[in-house]
Amino acid sequence: HHALSLAVAGPVNDQIVDVSNNHWRFDKTRLLERLALDKLLVINDFTAQALAQHNAADGDRRQILDGIEDSSAPLLVIGPGTGLGVSALIPVVHGPLPVEGEGGHVGMSPQSADEMALFAALRHEVGHVSAEHFVSGPGLENIHRFLANSAGIETSLSAEMIATSALREEGVCRDAVNLMIGILGAVMRDHVLTLGCWRGAVITGGIMPRLQSLINSSPLKQRFQSAGEMSHILGNVPVWLSTDPLAGLKGAQAAFS
Repeated sequence: HHALSLAVAGPVNDQIVDVSNNHWRFDKTRLLERLALDKLLVINDFTAQALAQHNAADGDRRQILDGIEDSSAPLLVIGPGTGLGVSALIPVVHGPLPVEGEGGHVGMSPQSADEMALFAALRHEVGHVSAEHFVSGPGLENIHRFLANSAGIETSLSAEMIATSALREEGVCRDAVNLMIGILGAVMRDHVLTLGCWRGAVITGGIMPRLQSLINSSPLKQRFQSAGEMSHILGNVPVWLSTDPLAGLKGAQAAFS
């Protein structure tokens, strides 16, 4: 019995799968035939990330915000990488039901003066300003470019270079990282409120584990728990950071069951 479970960034319900932030596309039927498979399961990459978090003991994750886990409620799984992935696990009788959406593409709602200026600058470049434009590798590059230009510095650094510099010293790179992590907190808060993820939120993806030493001094907690009259509820929602590089593979395997 030859079966393949494939986790792919982007919507996966159509026969032709078009990979987000990438030039790849493929036809499910042709893939099935070419690889002589009995079964092909194609899921969203963040559905895989979410399924990997079902049993907390299975993965490497550490708690970064305290709270009280409500096991009867959904769990949010969110992560900046080449884009911003968002999923949730809803507890149902026969195991967790993953929500397969595209939460990285929701509109970004700026709150601080910095975020409003950032939003205004990007609106001249793109038609729809989404969370992913700021909370991702390319998003970190957008934020850094904006802050550098505002300070009269003409520069364009890769996300990798920005992260390295931010970890080493204070300056524009660290300011950019702080701004990105703050916006992540706000986006996470909005998804938790919308879906009622009182079980908690898990941050995953490639960028945040690298920046974990900067999380405590960042605005993440303040932005995540700022929701007017709902702030007291968010103060009870725990947040974890997943550092398991194999979470996507484990989730793709879990998807078979």
